[in-house]
Parts: sequence; C-alpha cells; structure tokens
Amino acid sequence: MKVYREGWDHFGTFADVYGLRKLPAEPSTVVCYIAFLEGSGLGGRANTFVCAISWFHNREGAPDPVQDKRVKMALAGLRKTLAEERNGEKLVREPFPIEALRKWTENPQRFSVVRRFRDPAMIAIGIRCMRRPGELTELRRRNVCFEDGRVKIFLEKSKTDQLRVGRWLNVDAVPGSSTCPVLLLKRHMDTVSFRGKDDYLFSTSTGSQLSTSAVSDVVRNMVRAAGMKVNASGHSLRIAGATLAVKAGWEMAEICAVGGWRSDAVLRYMRDCAVAEKGGSSSMGF
Repeated sequence: MKVYREGWDHFGTFADVYGLRKLPAEPSTVVCYIAFLEGSGLGGRANTFVCAISWFHNREGAPDPVQDKRVKMALAGLRKTLAEERNGEKLVREPFPIEALRKWTENPQRFSVVRRFRDPAMIAIGIRCMRRPGELTELRRRNVCFEDGRVKIFLEKSKTDQLRVGRWLNVDAVPGSSTCPVLLLKRHMDTVSFRGKDDYLFSTSTGSQLSTSAVSDVVRNMVRAAGMKVNASGHSLRIAGATLAVKAGWEMAEICAVGGWRSDAVLRYMRDCAVAEKGGSSSMGF
C-alpha cells in the first residue's frame, strides 16, 4: 500500500504540473504519464505506478483508465524497451575504470554541488562494496555510521537476502587518496541538508530516490568526462569491485563475502580473472 501511495502521489504531481485531471483520469493522460516516466528515468517503476492508478480508481468507484487498450500498449512497449536495454547492458558491461573516478576527484568539473560530490561518493562506495545499482539507491541516512576512521554501512536488503535480515559493510579509509571511499562519502554527506534519518543517502537535487537507470547515467557521464571509451553501466561498479579485488590478491571467499555472491557463474568469472593476473598465458608457454 505504501508503494501504491507513492505512485499515486507521483501521478498526482504529474497531473497538477501539466494541468490534467487526476481522478477520473483519461486513458490519454496515463499514456502521457508512462512516456514521462520513461523519459525521466523511472521506466522501471512504471508498472507499479500504473497499478497504483488502477487501484485508486477502483477504490473510488471511478472508471479504470488502465484497462484501456492504448494504456496497455504503452506499457507493453515500455517493457520491451527496458528488456532490450537490460539485454544490451548484459552484452557490453565492462568494469568501471577507477582512473575515471581519480580524474573526476582531482579535476573537479563545473557541475552542481549534487553531481560534484554525490556522484564520486556513490561510485566509490559502489565499487568498494561491490553493490548493485538498486542497492545503492535504497540506502538511507540511517544506514551510515562513521567510527574509528572508517564507515559502516547497513544494507537493509539485497538480492541474496530474501528474508531482509540485513548486514553491515565495513569500509576502511585510504589516507591521502583522492578516491578514498570514506573521504568521498563524508564530503558528500557534509554538503547535503538531510531532513531526517530516512532521507535517501544518494538522491536527486530535490531529495527524491534515484532510479537505477540514473546510476547508469552517472557511471557513463564520469567515464565520458574522463575521455574514456568504456561500455559501462550501473552494474560496472560491481564488476569493477570484483576485478580490482582479484588484482589485489583477495581470496575468492573474501570477494564473495563483500559482494554477496553465491552463483557459480560469478565464481568462474573471478577465477578466470585471477588466472590472468597470475600470468596464465606465459605459464602455459605462450
């Protein structure tokens, strides 16, 4: 119900801004709303938000615009577009180049305060903790605790934590480094006027939750600003974390513990990276 209320309120704001009727809403209004969600990077939440529109109309005994053929076609088209984007990302994902983060922090770009401090902090935490985009966007102010020169981040839920037990992630500082995750996170938080402990840790300029596609945009923008040609997405942070850990000589158990991996496919990938780092080709006589 909380999610539906969020979707209904979001639709209501959209209708008010564009002078459209909220209840009962015309099917054409919902179609426009779906296009708006896609254009603003919230396409992944369209199905839930549209279901909220349907639920509130049925509750009030009003004609349900979501049952209109045009709305269903718009939703189907959006789902197809999102599926194609996800499949495309699976084919082109590459590790995020940490050098791009270093260039960003050492040569501050002329962006808003939000982008100047939020973006590098989110990327640094994403890499160091090997997190998925959706997990980064769910973090709240209450989940962060600084102590003894390090930061502890409580992950309330994750893909492999179906019971939502949660877990703490401990991140150590790197004194003197411009890309230190602890430094970048603290710098970001010092620039944000949090209203309460439930505020999103990484949010839009208005304090709203970021979408996962927005995380991918941040990743690509930073790579582009560094003048690099890397096929990156939000998931590239997780891949970069695992790859850098392999290069640093971490044990597989340590990498899986930090990233929360359980699948054999990821273990095979990381072992393959480890073999390359040990000079697999030269040891085979090439």
